[in-house]
Amino acid sequence: MFLKRLELYGFKTFSQKTEIDFTRGFLAVVGPNGSGKSNLTDAIRFCLGEHSVKAMRATKLEELVFAGSPTRKGAPYAEVTAIFDNSDQVLPLDLAEVAITRRLDADGDSKFFINRTSCRLRDIHEMLMGSGVGPGSFSVLGGKEVDQVLSTDPKERRNMLEETAGVNRYKFRKREASRRLEKTAANLTRLYDILRELELQLEESEKQLERYRKYREAQVELKALELELAIQEWSRLQQSIEELRAKLCKARAQVAELEELSEQARHALEAASLEKRRRDSERERLLAGCAELREKTSVTRANLDSLVKRRQELEHSAQNAESRLNSAEQRMQDCERELEAVLLALPEAAGELTTAREKLQQARQDREQLPLQGHSPHAQLRQRLAALEKEQHQGLGRRETLRARQEADDERILELIEQREAARKELMEASDASELDSELVEQLQEAGTLTSQVEAEKKQLEQQLLEVQQQHRELERQRRPLVSKLAELEALLDDGSGLPPAVRAVLQWKDPGMMGLLGQLVKVPSGLEQAFEAALGGHVNDVITRDRRVASNLIERLKQERIGRVTFWPLDLERMPPPPPQLPDRRGVVGLALELLGYPREIESVLGEMLGRTVIMEDMPTALQLYDRCRGRRPHLVTRQGEYLNPSGALTGGAARQNQSGLLSRRRLLDEARQQLQKQEIELQRCRDREERLLAERTQADQTLQAAREAFRSLKGELADLEAEGKRKNQDRERLQRGLDKAEEETKMLQLRSQSADMELDELEETLARLAVEKAELESQLTQFQEEEARLQTLREELQARLSDCELDFERRRQAHQQLESEQLRVRQRKDELVADQAQAESEAQRCRQLLGGMQSENDGLQSLLEALQAELEERQQQLEQQRLENLEREAAWTTLAEQVRQLDEDLRTRQNQQTKVEIELAGLEARREEALERLGDIPEGEEVKPTNPMTPIELEKAKQRANRLRNFLENFGSVNLGAQEDHERLQERHLDLKSQVDDLEEGAASLRAIMGELDAITVVQFKETFDKVNETFAKVFVDLFQGGNARLELCNPDDMLDSGVEIVACPPGKRLQNLQLLSSGERALSAMAFLLSLLTVKPSPIVILDELDAPLDDSNVERVASRLGNFASSSQFLVITHNRKTMEFADRLYGVTMEEPGVSRILSVKLTKDGDYAPTGPAAQVQEEVTV
Repeated sequence: MFLKRLELYGFKTFSQKTEIDFTRGFLAVVGPNGSGKSNLTDAIRFCLGEHSVKAMRATKLEELVFAGSPTRKGAPYAEVTAIFDNSDQVLPLDLAEVAITRRLDADGDSKFFINRTSCRLRDIHEMLMGSGVGPGSFSVLGGKEVDQVLSTDPKERRNMLEETAGVNRYKFRKREASRRLEKTAANLTRLYDILRELELQLEESEKQLERYRKYREAQVELKALELELAIQEWSRLQQSIEELRAKLCKARAQVAELEELSEQARHALEAASLEKRRRDSERERLLAGCAELREKTSVTRANLDSLVKRRQELEHSAQNAESRLNSAEQRMQDCERELEAVLLALPEAAGELTTAREKLQQARQDREQLPLQGHSPHAQLRQRLAALEKEQHQGLGRRETLRARQEADDERILELIEQREAARKELMEASDASELDSELVEQLQEAGTLTSQVEAEKKQLEQQLLEVQQQHRELERQRRPLVSKLAELEALLDDGSGLPPAVRAVLQWKDPGMMGLLGQLVKVPSGLEQAFEAALGGHVNDVITRDRRVASNLIERLKQERIGRVTFWPLDLERMPPPPPQLPDRRGVVGLALELLGYPREIESVLGEMLGRTVIMEDMPTALQLYDRCRGRRPHLVTRQGEYLNPSGALTGGAARQNQSGLLSRRRLLDEARQQLQKQEIELQRCRDREERLLAERTQADQTLQAAREAFRSLKGELADLEAEGKRKNQDRERLQRGLDKAEEETKMLQLRSQSADMELDELEETLARLAVEKAELESQLTQFQEEEARLQTLREELQARLSDCELDFERRRQAHQQLESEQLRVRQRKDELVADQAQAESEAQRCRQLLGGMQSENDGLQSLLEALQAELEERQQQLEQQRLENLEREAAWTTLAEQVRQLDEDLRTRQNQQTKVEIELAGLEARREEALERLGDIPEGEEVKPTNPMTPIELEKAKQRANRLRNFLENFGSVNLGAQEDHERLQERHLDLKSQVDDLEEGAASLRAIMGELDAITVVQFKETFDKVNETFAKVFVDLFQGGNARLELCNPDDMLDSGVEIVACPPGKRLQNLQLLSSGERALSAMAFLLSLLTVKPSPIVILDELDAPLDDSNVERVASRLGNFASSSQFLVITHNRKTMEFADRLYGVTMEEPGVSRILSVKLTKDGDYAPTGPAAQVQEEVTV
């Protein structure tokens, strides 16, 4: 098997389709640095499925696609095909040639093909496994593999030995078994947790069973006591009711008599009251008239006084207006004189100001026309002369400096040319340094981030799982009382608890003609159970039958068995529906009972008899108000709380006993309990599903975390190897490149500086000559301008003095002009104010004269009106006095009559209150009797119930105390799980199932440990055999390469054959035996080559690609290594990338890589022959070029 052909397109610098034909033997790839030689190695790695972008000298996969050059566009994809000769059937395919293809799209997606058939990367690895070119093999050897040998970590060398021994597949199987074992351990931990929780639940279930037995015993005893107490109470209440009925009849007769007397007295009082109200109305009318007259008199007198006062004020105002008018005329004349004086002075001041402004401007213009001091031509000439002298001196110095530097630069240029040639020669012999693979760093960071994320997700899943388990336990805890409550309610309804014994017996007979209890057939709206239980009363337990025959048969059976009495409602009897109640309005009304109730249509006539005239009210106050508003036949009124107001006015109400509810309330509680339990079951199932999902996610997270950690460790090791390799190569390349670049830059700089110096010298000569001429001219001009400067200074001083005088005179005249303008404005404003004041005074005087003329007539009219009002007021007062005397006599008679009516009303209210109290007490006793009857059974009206053994008061009190203690015991007992037995059995069944799962998992874990032990044993045996062979071969190869000395491999820990590292101890000729790290760099490189060659000897590879492994070796060592490789060429194909001439001499064929245009590589194939015959090794005698592009 060997690599027959390599096809490339768009891979790195191979922009166009390139085919390279390879033969067996020793092949070498040569070319200048940067031409793309190593890209061939990267292409083979890429095709064989290399996952590390760093190993292919890139930071990301997209960089492997040809990105374009100045003359070519970028490739749409990169594709590499390696065609292997499989005539010896090394690969498990019955084909003579096998083509492996990998295509990389521009977005980084890879596709793999075998013989142009799409496949997975795993398929390629499986096909190449065991062939010597698969993953982990040493078919491609470069600086990384040498660094692994030279690394101080013995574990790296052990990994190379394990690959040679072929134990990696056993280690892979062991890792798989270990992961399965960890998964099994996690499942066991989960099952142990669940088992512990189940054991706690079993203990709790046993406690619930014990509590239920105690609860049932107390419940049975309480029911018996309540039945006996109900019989005793019914007997006592019956006697009290008879006494109250007699008392109520007597009270009603007394109330009727008092009502008649009170009605007669009230009629007489109403007649007297009407007469009194008439006279009071007349008196109020007279009083109102008098008050009105008094008010008019006061108003008239006040108007008269106000008129006199206003007249005096107007006379005074008229006098003041005349005075202001005379004064305003005098001030107006003074103001006009002042204004005339200001107007005369203002034009003169304006003319003086204009003259002063013109003088000032003329002085400033004269001063500006003179040249500034310090800017005269004289000063400029002096400055220019000094600058010329300085420039001339600098030019002479610069000319001497340039001539000296130019001579030194010429010598330095010759020296740099020699250094540059030497550096280029050395750089040609050095190897290219591969760049650090930032993609691998990115993958390492992603692996670390993934590990952290998975760990965080695992912690979050565990936290969620703990919360779900806690929620599961809480839901189970909440479910148990609901199950108990539901079972208890169903038991109460099923066994007829709370029903009379006769009713329970009838229900147990299950006669087909019986429809059921009335309370079971109706559907009561939520919240109205108490109202309908009060409205129906004992009818809730009535039995509905389809016809009278069934009812008669059941009654006969009750008589025969002496069980008790039951009320039946046959549906075949004709019943007239009662008229609906007539309500004056619906304030406070919830609705009519029949309209609110749900029921089958066939029992409508029965319900009409019971509830046809029943109205459901909000509360008792609204029921009483509706009772008062109703006229005629009143309805039965029942409130939401179960309070009852019958048509006769009797009220029934109060608080029901604790733990006592009717059939309708129990049915509502049962429906609510079923709904709550259904919700709990749904929530519990959701919790179970979520718990199972979280457990599966946690197991998946464990597997992902393990894989991420392994990938992180693998990438970290690979990164360390590549960093060491890159650091060494970069140091060599950078050192040579820096020297070459520095020499070239310095040469160019010196050449440019020399040319610039020549030009500058020529310019300096011209400048110096020009400066000499210009200096002479400036000295002559300087003498002339010195005389002119003295004359200008004198003239400048005179103009400055004249300018200062003009500025002072202008400022003084400007201020005087501004004062005159301000005075003019002030005088005009004062004149306007005086004109306005004069006009206002004239208007005020005229108004006052007009008002005084009209006030005299108004004064006479008010005086006449005041006299008339006083006369009318005296007449009204006399009428009021006469009426007051008559009213005093009638008031005494009316008071006597009102006192009689009040006394009668008070007696009537007293009697009515007594009657109401008796009625309320009677209604309460009747309600209590009905409650007792509900507990005893249905007793027909008129039939008495007497206790068989009447209790004494002391016995009765003891029975009540015992019943109260039992009620308190049951109330404080808490929730009881009636389904504890079923729960206990279910938990035991689940416990056994989980125990079985735990046993299976423990058995599986033991089997995995046994498998891991067997794999370790096989690994130890194969590794030991391979180690001995490689050690023996290494000693021989070392002696062959070093021409003497000795070397061996040592295990760091011989007792630990599974994990012990491998050390290399070498002793070159003439030196002591020492560790590899203590040798020189050349000796270490040659030792590493010896170790790699020993690995190839023990496990030959059909294809070996060596990427510049001979770079650190001198010519003699290169010759020995190449000769040794020639021995392998008969069984392996060697493809060597090199710069070394010695290595090229041993090659059978040379493949040249060149870069004729920037960024694009080209291949030249050269076959080496001697006298036309094929020579496997030796120098080239004749060269025949075969170009295949």
